[in-house]
Amino acid sequence: MSSNQQEQQLEIEALQSIYPTELSLLSDTHYKIEIFPYTVESETEVNNVGITLEVTYHDDYPSSSIPHFEIYNTRGNITNRTMNELKELLTETANQFIGTSCVFTLASTIQEFLAKYQQEQQSASSSTTAPPSASSSTTNDSSLDRFTMDSEVLVSNIGRGTPVTPENFKEWRDKFVQEQQKVMEKERAEKAKRFPGSKTGRQIFEERQQLLISKIGEEAAQQYVDEDEIDEDLFLNEEEEEENIEHDEDDEQA
Repeated sequence: MSSNQQEQQLEIEALQSIYPTELSLLSDTHYKIEIFPYTVESETEVNNVGITLEVTYHDDYPSSSIPHFEIYNTRGNITNRTMNELKELLTETANQFIGTSCVFTLASTIQEFLAKYQQEQQSASSSTTAPPSASSSTTNDSSLDRFTMDSEVLVSNIGRGTPVTPENFKEWRDKFVQEQQKVMEKERAEKAKRFPGSKTGRQIFEERQQLLISKIGEEAAQQYVDEDEIDEDLFLNEEEEEENIEHDEDDEQA
């Protein structure tokens, strides 16, 4: 197995632990991830929009290329122009990280976009639900036009306030991972209530890791014992010598 193949396998395993239900593995190098604004829905946090990220690995990914990917609007109405601009942003982002795995970065960027897009959509909808009046028609039309414009330029504002560097990306990623861990803990707690006794993919993975660590520890301990095995004959010989010395002393006294 080449180093690229190992990196690809590790990336898929990591993504499966982050997106246990959202990721569909089609082959060893081809998969899809369903992405929504909220990892866990609630009464106040409903996913009205969604995008599917489809990824296919090349032989030279991640060492010298980016993966082939497509995005599809699978929930809500996102304009083609906005989708095209989002893909351009994702391609630009991926090219900045050639040499390292980047799919989690792409998925996170999509989720950030969806959260902002849905927020803009809800703001526009609330402005159009006010009681009609003589002057409201023009105002509502203006609001819809503004929302259309905002949604199409929304992509250009994602991650472009500050130039992306490995340093500030790591800082952002660490913060994002912490936030995701809190969300996943909440999701696991709710799932445990709905399905008592069931285990998540992450729990199974962690248990296997602990078993592996335990096994390695036992083997290491056994190896230590084998290397420093005590020769019992040495102690027997020492005891015999002590007995002989005692007999000699008794003979001299006699």
